[in-house]
Amino acid sequence: MGDSKPAISTFPLDGLLPKEETQAAAFIQKNPTFDGRGTIIAILDTGVDPAAPGLTLTSHGNPKIIDVVDCSGSGDVVMRAPVTPAAGGPPTLVSTATSRKLLLDPSWVIDGATFRLGAKAASDLFPKPVLDRVQKARKRAWEVAQGNVLAAAVGDLDKFGNGGGAGTTADDDGGEEKDKWKQELKARVDVLKDMGKNYADPGDIYDVLLVTPPSGSPFVVVDTSLTGDLRKAIPLTDYAESRAWSKFGDFDLLTYSIKIFDGGDRVSIVTLAGSHGTHVASISSSHHAAVPTTSGVAPGSQLVSLKIGDTRLGSMETGLALSRAATYLAKTHPFGKVHVSNMSYGEGSSSVKGCFGDRVTEWVVNRAGGVFVSSAGNAGPGVGTVGAPGGMASGMIGVGAYVTSSLQSPSYSLIEPVPERPYTWSSRGPAFDGWQGVSVYAPGGAVAEVPRYSLAPTQLMNGTSMASPNAAGCVSLLISALLSSNMPYSPYTIRRALENTGKDIADPQGVTFVQVQRAWEWLVESRKRNGGGRWDVEYEVTFPELPLSPRGIYLRESISTGRILQTSCDVRPKFPNEENGDQERKLALEVQLELSTTAAWVQAPKNVLLNHGGKTFNIRVDPSGLAPGLHCAFVLAHDTSSPDLGPLFRVPITICKPHPPSVDNRYQWPAMNFGPGHVERLFVEPPQGANFAILTVKSVGRDTMARFTVQIIQVLPQTRYAKTEQEYTIALSSTSSDSPTDLQTVRMAFRVIPGVVMEICLAQFWSQAGASTVSVEVEFHGIQVTGSLAGSGNSAGSVGGSGLGASGLYLNGGDGFGSLEVFAPLRKESFAFGVSFDIIRRVYRPTEYHISPLASRDVLPNGSQASSLTLTYEFKLFDSTTVTPRLPFITNQLYESPFEGFLLLIYDSGKKVVGTQDIYPKSLKLDRGEYTIRCQIVAASTETLERHSSATLVLDCKMGKDLSLPVYPTAQDALIGGKSGYGSKVLQLGERRAIFWTAVDAPKETNPGDLLVGELKCYGGSASGNGVDKIDGGLGSVSYLVPPAKNKESENDNKSRAKDKRPDEATQLAEGIRDLEIGALKKLPDDKRSEVMTRLEAQFPDFLPLLQAKLDVYSTAALTRVAETCTELLEQCDKLIAVANGTAKSGQNELALYYAGKPDTSSASAKELKKEMEKRKDAVVFALLVKLKVYSELASQVKASVSESSGDANTKLKEAVNALDAAYAEYSKWASAGGTSDATPEKDENLLRIYVRRERLAGRFGNALKAINKFLSDPPVGELTRSGNTSTGTLAQVYTLRTEVLRDLGWDVWVEYDKSWRAIKWPAEFALIN
Repeated sequence: MGDSKPAISTFPLDGLLPKEETQAAAFIQKNPTFDGRGTIIAILDTGVDPAAPGLTLTSHGNPKIIDVVDCSGSGDVVMRAPVTPAAGGPPTLVSTATSRKLLLDPSWVIDGATFRLGAKAASDLFPKPVLDRVQKARKRAWEVAQGNVLAAAVGDLDKFGNGGGAGTTADDDGGEEKDKWKQELKARVDVLKDMGKNYADPGDIYDVLLVTPPSGSPFVVVDTSLTGDLRKAIPLTDYAESRAWSKFGDFDLLTYSIKIFDGGDRVSIVTLAGSHGTHVASISSSHHAAVPTTSGVAPGSQLVSLKIGDTRLGSMETGLALSRAATYLAKTHPFGKVHVSNMSYGEGSSSVKGCFGDRVTEWVVNRAGGVFVSSAGNAGPGVGTVGAPGGMASGMIGVGAYVTSSLQSPSYSLIEPVPERPYTWSSRGPAFDGWQGVSVYAPGGAVAEVPRYSLAPTQLMNGTSMASPNAAGCVSLLISALLSSNMPYSPYTIRRALENTGKDIADPQGVTFVQVQRAWEWLVESRKRNGGGRWDVEYEVTFPELPLSPRGIYLRESISTGRILQTSCDVRPKFPNEENGDQERKLALEVQLELSTTAAWVQAPKNVLLNHGGKTFNIRVDPSGLAPGLHCAFVLAHDTSSPDLGPLFRVPITICKPHPPSVDNRYQWPAMNFGPGHVERLFVEPPQGANFAILTVKSVGRDTMARFTVQIIQVLPQTRYAKTEQEYTIALSSTSSDSPTDLQTVRMAFRVIPGVVMEICLAQFWSQAGASTVSVEVEFHGIQVTGSLAGSGNSAGSVGGSGLGASGLYLNGGDGFGSLEVFAPLRKESFAFGVSFDIIRRVYRPTEYHISPLASRDVLPNGSQASSLTLTYEFKLFDSTTVTPRLPFITNQLYESPFEGFLLLIYDSGKKVVGTQDIYPKSLKLDRGEYTIRCQIVAASTETLERHSSATLVLDCKMGKDLSLPVYPTAQDALIGGKSGYGSKVLQLGERRAIFWTAVDAPKETNPGDLLVGELKCYGGSASGNGVDKIDGGLGSVSYLVPPAKNKESENDNKSRAKDKRPDEATQLAEGIRDLEIGALKKLPDDKRSEVMTRLEAQFPDFLPLLQAKLDVYSTAALTRVAETCTELLEQCDKLIAVANGTAKSGQNELALYYAGKPDTSSASAKELKKEMEKRKDAVVFALLVKLKVYSELASQVKASVSESSGDANTKLKEAVNALDAAYAEYSKWASAGGTSDATPEKDENLLRIYVRRERLAGRFGNALKAINKFLSDPPVGELTRSGNTSTGTLAQVYTLRTEVLRDLGWDVWVEYDKSWRAIKWPAEFALIN
């Protein structure tokens, strides 16, 4: 039987990157030269890959990408002072960062050329997917080498166990030595396994060379081979001059280019923070000559890549990057000006004002005449979820995402088509102040090019990030046509053309879909009727009588939506480049307007005569008769001479009308019908006393599983919607998975703010085909907890009342006792009370601050120089934990921030960067140790920076174990220590109950003034059984002020006894002088020291501190020539030991007798004796340490002076090692006397060095390495790590010791590993911030 062949149609390429629906394709077909040529589009994003095939040339053969800039600073390299290549032989330089010898091309070394070096870590340059891929490949290669080393070590151990020798002097020794050698071989195996488990890729550090020849352009060479041979590297000049780029390697395929700033003081290696920017650029501008259908919207346009995504932050934008991008766009460059900017970045904001938005509106749009297009955000479908900057700044074009029919099959592979409509997640307006927010819709998905490092030619992405560049490409077509036709325009003309000619898509908020041909026709016609430049002017609308003078009317609350609002509306024309423009055009402007409204509940005057001076008139809004739901309207202002061109300006009005109050605080909607992308909005006001709600959604009619979005939003003044938002994604079908007869039910419990209208937004996801019927119920609950005045009256606050959302409950631990009140204001509630602390919150002031001007790229367009404030904070951690640092005055402010920028870097004690953060606090796991935080705040005004020079840093440290607040049902139980805890209870409607608390035992690492921060656990539900065990958003935080610690028992008694034993004043004076002289011995010149020492020894021959100081002074120099001084050193040590242990005086070892048993500390006199004995023991330990050092040096000298082949050599070496072993054993015994736990090589740095030397002398390198690794894995906190701040510091020296031992073992793979890590762990200076 023959097979039937299916009819195969051509793949619908036009659906991969939609251009038909916007009329862009038809526009180019009709006007081939209006394809964007002559225009420049700036892409503010993660960076654009100049190696992407479709981003190489324009449609008419010009270079596509004409400049590439990293505005974030993540690729910055500080270049050191000029250096001179070594003469004689091939020219070389030595890198101070990596210690590599760099081989230079001889042709670079000519008279007058200068050379400057810098270095850059790959982790600052490589996007995470590339970094992960490179590290995985490197680990695979390392695993092979490590496996070979481990196999050899295991083989040596097996061979020894089977009677084979190991080739050491221990082979012919007795059983004890063989046991030691077996332990050594086992240690090698163990240490290799442990190091293998703890392998961490060190990353790469690239040396960077800047060569400035006497003539011609400076160029940069990056040692991408990591070998030091720069002769094969590709020299790159500034990209704007040469359009040159390179790649780090054939495996990573990561493209980079170069920018040079400030005469070579700084080099920027420009890479990519992600694939997003290339995809965005491809949508707006790519050109594929072979398959034009897959080209971008404006293939003739050129591009500028402005990287605002910081690679160090995983592509997050920073304020400084945004400021630099705005500055770049406001300037005219050698290639001309940027015509269109696209920014597919953004997020929620607490204000419509902010540094970046204001800069773009004034400098880029108004003065430079650039059109700025930005994504509206992907936080929908809730009302007011539009993001900044696109939906906030009126000078921009905010673009929402629309799913078109052509996308559905080739891009999304849907089984059945769904209606065209806005994507479910596309953010909706209005802005905070009622401004419309979303200007237009454009196709919100595309299959477009991505960077070569992605190892894929194209990728599907969707979002308003894709809609915005599609619209930007459409704008480029229009401007290309305008420039070709010599027609003037302004950014305001372009936006008005798009808004007035868009396709009506029945959007409830009046937003239309971009139409290029219609917009062009509008532009042509408006030029003919542009008297006084009326179509080129921005008409700024404000309502001065309303709070903060909003640009629209936005009413949500019950009071405001239940009464008439009549308020004045002020309209002011704003001309392009108004500051420096021609005054005649202002004089010429006079427009006769007719106002109309799109809804009967809005009234406005019929006519307005508007000139440059502006006009104020009243608008009346009466929402009182509206049904519950969303209502949107406009006041439209038409030019009476050109009504067919649409309105000159719109006044947006948005009403979110809540449902009437419910008697039982419960709302129900039994049958709500949904289809693909359908959105339902329910507005209700939580009653006073409510602090959480339970939302129940049931599927009552659905054949297949469908995805739904549930979004709950309350709006607070000048607060991001995300702070009060709860969002859920749920899947609904017809029945429950537990029972085929039960309707599927999803319950959500979440925190609410009483008296603030809440939107419950439900939407069937846009791609989920088929109809659905859903029932919805929301039930409000209230369990209020308030602090009452107890003790000193400082424990107060509330959770769940009108103060919800502030600081929660505050408990003063100094009170030691207090009470709380629990109240059920709405209904009968079940609850279980508890408070659990998991955070220690500390506050730090800066240890130093520095204000300095930034460099040339941070000179703002108005000529002012931006400056930076660098704040330095220091803190210690005595245990590994998770920390979250933040600066409260700037945290969580980006687009609303008045500052140009902020960045926070965390360094360990070796100056290695262990964390980079922006304005959003993030948690970071840190090991015990000392850390430095440096914060950079950038502003145009140094006075502003001075105001914050002592700003506090808040550091939240995660506790190792949660700590519960002791609570009791009665005051008596609390005061007498009765049974603690407060189990499940039921509160009747209106009932109040008291709960009592007592002080907690704060963790030992806390200090007075710290806060313990935790969560109030008071979950409940209705008494009918609808209890919940989790409330999203919680019911509030609880803070507990740590009081001063308890006094040590009997401390006062000890002090009083000590006073009774004080000598007379003359004796005290003599002893004080003696102690001062002893303390100053090290600082005195040699002759003076000898004089003072002789006199003191005569007066106090057996005074322990004097003998100890004498040995300390003498041993410091004597240990460097131990062969000459060993006899005297050992004599001094023995004398100090004899005096300390008592044998010099009594002949009896008092110290040994004391520590032979368990010391008595029951009485004050016993405690005094213990202190005395501890001082004497410390003196013995010090003397033994010096002896140990002497024997260690002697053994090393024997090792160096004798021949290994001589039998006598082995005997001498063995004797020296035995003497060292005996000294080591004695030191260890006394160092650990009394239970001291730090007398081990793993804890004591002095002992570690001696132990390692001993083991190396014996050839036991595995034991030595094992001890070093244990020490480095948990170094002491304090003076030791503080000395590790330089490459010669203690930890760095120990690390060097480890590398030496690895060389002894011949483990080259680990030697190279250590060398790579060393440059990372101990950089010469703090890493650059910006």
